[in-house]
Amino acid sequence: MEAADPGMASLFDEKEMKTVLLLGLACCHPNPNQRPSMKTVLSVLTGETSPPDVPTERPAFVWPAMPLSFSDVDSSLTGSQINALTVTELIGR
Repeated sequence: MEAADPGMASLFDEKEMKTVLLLGLACCHPNPNQRPSMKTVLSVLTGETSPPDVPTERPAFVWPAMPLSFSDVDSSLTGSQINALTVTELIGR
């Protein structure tokens, strides 16, 4: 409840506040494949579903985001295309 705006002076439901904070954390997962879908987000906000589980430890940053499984990879790609990586050189101003 420490995250609540003190100006609200407890004019909110504590359970709803916890739900929104957990949902926000789940939506910020560094791996996009682990973030909840918009359908899930709406279900949580309307109270139809409980918020997704959030890890107790900070998740590791993953780049590039890997598919959930090899079955999620587009089957039209060949083996060399799946393993290909695009490298971009960053140059400062």
